[in-house]
This record gives sequence, structure tokens and C-alpha cells, in this order.
Amino acid sequence: MLNHVIDPSRPLVVWGAGPVGKLWGRKLEPRRFIEVDPRNVGQTIGGASVISSDQLARIEGFFVIVAVALLSHTRERARRGAPLVTRSETSSFEEVCDFICVA
Repeated sequence: MLNHVIDPSRPLVVWGAGPVGKLWGRKLEPRRFIEVDPRNVGQTIGGASVISSDQLARIEGFFVIVAVALLSHTRERARRGAPLVTRSETSSFEEVCDFICVA
């Protein structure tokens, strides 16, 4: 199915460096991972660097696979009512053209 959605000419990024993102990363071999948990930012997963969500400008032109689960850090942010991603961070992204959400 992803072969029909992902443009092979665009570099790939996986949003989520947790268990779900890593699973997709093993299959898709992304250039980067995006992560909201500061404990994961700066790491390397399978040769791909992990960047924070506030560095989205660095991935212009990339196609993003959003592969996140509400685990510990993320779940706590959601409980406090904090957005996981702000509208300003994603305002230039259009679903299906620039990103898809997977589970």
C-alpha cells in the first residue's frame, strides 16, 4: 500500500522514534526520525539521526510517515492538554501529499 502513497524521489522521515517509529524505520529506512521526547533527540537509529519536532524546517521536501503511540512522555503531555504538535509546526504540510499517519 505504501508504494502507492510514497513518492520514491522524496527523502523519507519517520515521525516517532519510539517502538512504533522504529518498527516502520526498519522497513522503510528513513533519512531522519522526528521526536518530541528530548531523551531521544540527538540519537541515531539505523543510521538516521533523530531531530526534535521544532526542527521541521530541516525536512522541507521530505515525505513524513507519522508513526507514534501515546506512551509515557507523550501521554503525560496529552493529559496536561499540551499539543503534541502545534499547528505552526505543520502549517506547510498537507496530508497524503506530504505525510501519512500509520499504526
